[in-house]
Amino acid sequence: MTTGQHIAEFISVASNLFFFAILLRACLSWFAIDLRGSGPARLLVDVTEPILGPLRRVVPPIGSIDISPLIAMILVQAIANVLTSQLH
Repeated sequence: MTTGQHIAEFISVASNLFFFAILLRACLSWFAIDLRGSGPARLLVDVTEPILGPLRRVVPPIGSIDISPLIAMILVQAIANVLTSQLH
């Protein structure tokens, strides 16, 4: 494997992990769980908030549904696809 392929593989794995972190946070928001507490839930907030926070300020909710996680997951995958295609 070339260096570009290693970087592309890293980007792919990292983007998938980030995608699932956003998805898990969105799913946990449906339950009465204190995501600001400590432990794994806090780590999930710390990892995902840098993209979800700014998106929430730009993307209005649809009714009472926050669609910023959906937009974030689409953006993460799109950016990863662009970056990995440039490296191949």
